[in-house]
Amino acid sequence: MSLGFAGERIVPGAVDCEPTFAQKMYQEHVARYAFAAQFAPGARVLDVGCGVGYGAQLLGKAGAAGVFAFDLSAEAIDHARMHFFHPAVTFTVQDATAIERGEGYDLATCFELIEHIEQQEQVLDGIKAALRPSGVLAISTPRPLDDIRTHFHVHEMTFEELHSLLKQRFRYVEPFFEVNCFTSFVGRERPEGVDQIVAVTDKIDLYNADYFVFLASDEPIEARVGVKALLTLNDDAYVLTLEHDVGVLRNAENHHQARIADLERMAGHELDLARRRLAEQSEQLATAQTEAYALRADADKAAALESELAALRYRFAESEATLMRFRRSFSWKVTSPLRWTERTFKRLKRGGRK
Repeated sequence: MSLGFAGERIVPGAVDCEPTFAQKMYQEHVARYAFAAQFAPGARVLDVGCGVGYGAQLLGKAGAAGVFAFDLSAEAIDHARMHFFHPAVTFTVQDATAIERGEGYDLATCFELIEHIEQQEQVLDGIKAALRPSGVLAISTPRPLDDIRTHFHVHEMTFEELHSLLKQRFRYVEPFFEVNCFTSFVGRERPEGVDQIVAVTDKIDLYNADYFVFLASDEPIEARVGVKALLTLNDDAYVLTLEHDVGVLRNAENHHQARIADLERMAGHELDLARRRLAEQSEQLATAQTEAYALRADADKAAALESELAALRYRFAESEATLMRFRRSFSWKVTSPLRWTERTFKRLKRGGRK
């Protein structure tokens, strides 16, 4: 069963990894092994943290007398034995903090491993002990970013940190860098070498490195192998995929912007309607307030009239009471015959006129 892509270890051909991305990452990783392979012919090689084994196979194909490649992951080693077999390569499961010395190695490779391990100095000590006095260590690590790339990385070392740790253990330390580039090739056939490189950017330097690469040994390195810079060529499928994805994203952005514009127009229309309705309601409210003020004024007048009527009723009641008291008085009773005579006289008088 083929090993899948878990987000960190590169597995060439993994079905669950986007193919052009996998090929691009493979290009980055194989460049370091190809760089170290300059020391491989006839050498006994220790590949520390070999992953799924494509680098160890490359070293074997480069002419290594033997490659002892190990990784902590049993699944990765099973995958390496199945897919990257080479008669000069031995794959085994082992911890990088417990490297066996063996008979001494001429070359040790440790690519993109040191940042995964907490006991970084212990790993370097183990590699140093496993090398022959003339042995060479080829090691790399990614340039630290402001934020750590992945939770798989325990500590990403700066150029100065790794350089210092190597200088504490080896007499000679040669720094190199790896930068991922986009290239255009002109030639008659697939090249084995490049006669001229034209840089159209000034970012091909250590400051802009994607990875720091070091060669370390207790004997002069350049005296044995004239170390050459190396360029890995890939097709532009990954770039085309990115361009396609950028196009998709731009179309999606344009669609969303058009949708936002439509929504803003709709919102503006609805806002205008709401404003008109608010103006109408404000006008209706003002009319209602005017009518309310008028009703309040009428109510005040009615209240005043009611008060006057109540006062009149009170005075009328007082007059009635006074009249009743007068009728019941002694003088009223004494003058009663006179009032009867007056009334009778008035009736006779009216009768005589008729």
